[in-house]
Amino acid sequence: MLEIYQEKILEKGGNGIIFEGIWGTTRLPVAIKRMQLVHVLGKKQEESWLNLSHDNVVKLFHAENNSQFRYYALELCQASLNQIFLKDGDPKKYRGPKPQTEEALYQLALGLEYIHEKKLIHCDLKPKNVLLWTGNSSTVMKWTNFGSSKEIDAKGTCPINEIKGGLDWLAPEILKALENEENQSENLAQLLWECCTFKSDVFAEGLVFGFLLLGGLHPYGSVSRNIQTNINQDKPVNMSKIPTSPIGELTLKMLAYKQENRLTASEIVEEFGDIRSSRQKEMEKMLFNLCTEPNPSLIKIKNFVNQGISVNCLNEDEMTPLLQLLANGEAYHQEDFVEIVRYFVEKKINLNAKNAYGENALLKLIVQYPKDDLIDIVKLFIDNEIDINCKNKYGTNILHYLCEYYSHENLIDIIQLLIEQKIEINCSHDYGYNALPVLCRNYNHENLQDIIELLIENGIEVHCNPSNDGNALQILCKVYKKENLMDIVGILSKGDKRKENPQKGSSSRATKRKQK
Repeated sequence: MLEIYQEKILEKGGNGIIFEGIWGTTRLPVAIKRMQLVHVLGKKQEESWLNLSHDNVVKLFHAENNSQFRYYALELCQASLNQIFLKDGDPKKYRGPKPQTEEALYQLALGLEYIHEKKLIHCDLKPKNVLLWTGNSSTVMKWTNFGSSKEIDAKGTCPINEIKGGLDWLAPEILKALENEENQSENLAQLLWECCTFKSDVFAEGLVFGFLLLGGLHPYGSVSRNIQTNINQDKPVNMSKIPTSPIGELTLKMLAYKQENRLTASEIVEEFGDIRSSRQKEMEKMLFNLCTEPNPSLIKIKNFVNQGISVNCLNEDEMTPLLQLLANGEAYHQEDFVEIVRYFVEKKINLNAKNAYGENALLKLIVQYPKDDLIDIVKLFIDNEIDINCKNKYGTNILHYLCEYYSHENLIDIIQLLIEQKIEINCSHDYGYNALPVLCRNYNHENLQDIIELLIENGIEVHCNPSNDGNALQILCKVYKKENLMDIVGILSKGDKRKENPQKGSSSRATKRKQK
């Protein structure tokens, strides 16, 4: 069932009017094209369009008629391509979101490849028949208006009785056939039997590509009469205005004067894939270079991601952009460093990717992070499923890293958080240390006593005895100068006994601190 909003006219044309409306039991918003019965699509054209289903082709959902009109329920889009390039004062000018030029052209290439795979020739490709659909934070280009489309015969051609498309958007072989018809008005269908082909569609698509690359300028001129003459004479006079680029070169291949020299729709997609792959590698390299700069820009990073660069791309060292950023010591002191880290996490970067030393993002972060809000990032990483028991290639885990590199008094809060997350508290690296001797060597705040009690309560081995510079107690006596030294010595001295025979009803300072 169709419901037409008569007051919401999207477009008026010689063959009909397009309204906004509603279709079906789900009340889907649609564009409803109303055509007089004398102008309706042919049965085969209508059936072909109804059977098309592709992201880059406007969907025809339904068709019905009354005594006067035929109605077509179409996917509702926001604008046509030519509306982008209307003058600023024109009320029909489209000012909404649109994809990057390369992405827009690639989408159109995919759409035409699909149409041709379905054995259809569009026959009327032009900017007006490219629509923009916006939604779900994206903008999609779609081919529309299959009123002139034809199913191919065994020879790969389609007979047509009239040319409905604008003459400025036709291939040279069709324009020449039309000129011949003016001189000898015989059977037009027979005359044009071999004119409208897959390759003529490719030429027209090349014109649309050029139009978009030129910012709304026709590749063959600015005046209609000159355009057709230039197409016939193989003079794409405006194409030289496009800066040299792989996409510009691809467009020229599509505009080859002789049909046999043009690419197929599938070959265009294939070449586009190569161009995009090369471009992507170039942009990935630029992203990694950005992450090595003293003051990396979040805006620039977002720009790369918005252009399709994956945050999980890898450089030649198999590092993600986040690992590259975390290896950049100067970046930690920049104002938006944490926001960049959060942005990468938001974009689902692989936090468990490792560098050459076996460090994931959490281990690498701890080495150089200078501020006392580290716990906020640790929580963020944990919430996004980082492996807190990751070890580097020497067997060192996050407790070792924290005890060696992090000197702020809230270290105990981070350790408590990790214990709650089932950290492997007794992990020993290849040199025989667990985290306790590392803590005693590097941490110099008075709450060292609380941290040691917390670790002992949770089962850390107190008297692990590496062969080089002693256990935790011996190291503590050498380096720790605070007044509570003897209290800590006492805790370490009886640490193993406490572990074996816990006193019921007693609680350590660390436990009491946690309960506050």
